[in-house]
Amino acid sequence: MSRRYAALMALVVIACELAPEVGPPLTERCVSEDSDTEASVDFDVQIHVGIIMPQCLPCHDPAGEDNTGFLVSGLDLTSVEGLRRGGSTVGADIVRPGDPCESGIIKKVSSGPPFGNRMPFDGPPFLDPTQLRLLADWIAEGAEP
Repeated sequence: MSRRYAALMALVVIACELAPEVGPPLTERCVSEDSDTEASVDFDVQIHVGIIMPQCLPCHDPAGEDNTGFLVSGLDLTSVEGLRRGGSTVGADIVRPGDPCESGIIKKVSSGPPFGNRMPFDGPPFLDPTQLRLLADWIAEGAEP
């Protein structure tokens, strides 16, 4: 091994040790695993009534007064069937059973969505970490109605 190569490698090691502290990640990393395998998420009570009705349905109900979300995206959140059909942007990929990190709905309600605005459109408030985890757990469990 040449002296130059050894000196270069020593500099690389030193530089790695002196790297600046960049702090914690700005957003939480998505995890496609169920956070509580002992408890099942109830779609009707915990997801539809607890999250979708108050946070999403005001804009994604075709018969609603302010149905802008439905008119723009075609996403009908009045039922699990409508949710699974998806809207014009991601279609059925809105929910990918077993894979919340690749589900369009998780991307849209998380910070920094890959397209368009974070939902709900009139937020904040946005979904809190507990609501996000519950929605992700439902999808990780297979997204059963």
